[in-house]
Amino acid sequence: MPSMDHDLLVLITNLHGTDRLSPDSFSRMKLFLINPLFRAVASDATVWITVGNTVVREGHYSLALKCYANAIEIDPDNLDAWNNISVTFERIGRTDEAERCREKIVEITTRRHGRK
Repeated sequence: MPSMDHDLLVLITNLHGTDRLSPDSFSRMKLFLINPLFRAVASDATVWITVGNTVVREGHYSLALKCYANAIEIDPDNLDAWNNISVTFERIGRTDEAERCREKIVEITTRRHGRK
């Protein structure tokens, strides 16, 4: 992987909790996220959640949902990813989808604790 891509990944993952992205930074980040090489580096669900959290704060809900979906693809029982999807769906008025995500959270939690 080229070092520029790696440097951008580090930048993205360190943005969580910082000031808003500049339009140029966001454009570069979006191009990077759709680059297939990113998937080789971002094989950890936490990376996708962090990137999703960054872009959702910017109001880019569609891209955030894709990031959270990638986290779930890696770790189907990741409660943080399911919760963030639910919150994002709520923000964009898709309450039915948000409710289904909350049901999934209950299902995962119940399964983890051995309850039926």
